[in-house]
Amino acid sequence: MKSTKNPRSALLLASAIALYRLGSAHAQSWQPTSAPRTNWYAVASSADGRRLVAAACGVLCVSTNSGAAWTPASSPVYCWSAVVSSADGMKLVAAVDDPNFGSIYLSSDGGMTWSRCSVPPFHGWAGLACSVDGTKLIATLWEETAVVVSTDSGATWTPADLPRTNWLAVACSGDGSLVLVAVDGGLIYSSRDGGVTWAPTTAPVKPWAALAGSADGSRWAAAAGVVSSTGGVVMTSIDSAVTWRSNNVPVRNWTSIASSADGTKLVVAASPGPIYTSIDSGVTWVEADAPTTNCWFSTACSADGAKLFAASFRTKQIYSWQAQPSLTIAASSNGALLSWPFSATEYTLETGSLAEPGSSWTPLTEGVTVCGESCRLTVCPNSTPAFYRLHKH
Repeated sequence: MKSTKNPRSALLLASAIALYRLGSAHAQSWQPTSAPRTNWYAVASSADGRRLVAAACGVLCVSTNSGAAWTPASSPVYCWSAVVSSADGMKLVAAVDDPNFGSIYLSSDGGMTWSRCSVPPFHGWAGLACSVDGTKLIATLWEETAVVVSTDSGATWTPADLPRTNWLAVACSGDGSLVLVAVDGGLIYSSRDGGVTWAPTTAPVKPWAALAGSADGSRWAAAAGVVSSTGGVVMTSIDSAVTWRSNNVPVRNWTSIASSADGTKLVVAASPGPIYTSIDSGVTWVEADAPTTNCWFSTACSADGAKLFAASFRTKQIYSWQAQPSLTIAASSNGALLSWPFSATEYTLETGSLAEPGSSWTPLTEGVTVCGESCRLTVCPNSTPAFYRLHKH
């Protein structure tokens, strides 16, 4: 394996005899996006990482290009405390945490228009979660000590049959059937019927601040802050939240955690402090190349884990990280099958006869199909070598 002179491209050679991969991915640092400078509280992402919504006191902003550009949403001017997004990024939910007024607002058009839903005007909205289709919603109230559930995209809400306590974190599986809620300084509860009945999990009492899970509900992660020398841990479950295990991530005041759809890739952030990532469901962790003095309040992750986002309160910025997509090749009955992540929307598949600096490359779009989270193209090797690359445009 050799590296190309262009670190942003993955090159493949297809011939009648063999297929050679000439490129490899490389790590990237976290970079601030062009979001307006304000005290950001929360950020949420669509499954492909293209559509984003971010919340601050006084403004909601949306992006349709992974944070390259942002537009203020046509929402009321409130102190927004939490946001969540459906998988396609069109259904958005935002919570207002205002001393004089609190509510939940909904958008079904990607943030273009917003309407207030029918929840009581509580204040202290702390957490939001929704199913991938945006029909099942769960919200936690820290000051009002309640959890409310909606199964009709926010048209009606039902109080959950739970103790009245300081509910903070919430997350759910992709279909909304398995829901976890956590107490700030208490237990983690689970519901396996979409919020109808509840039971405490075996996770210990901690100042839990954030929850995240896989789409199928099998893998979970919980992050705790630090209160009076207790907490500061990240725990994970690989059996649908039945049992929990500690991880070797350093003790920090963890405030947010996010997960890929399969639950293998995790990102956790502290306030103040670093960002850590894991690619093995929390077994091992690596400190990210991100500012460590920020007050990270929220994190978000694309379904494949290739795009990560974090909201900073202190530096008033939204940061992003994107893995270089990998272009892979495999033999098929019709030739050679090229595949790459569907979320790699900033990259174009190109082909050329040479892989030298200054060589000509031609974009390939005809014949590309989407299969799950991957884009695919079958090519027929012949006697003339052909190179293929993913090029960032």
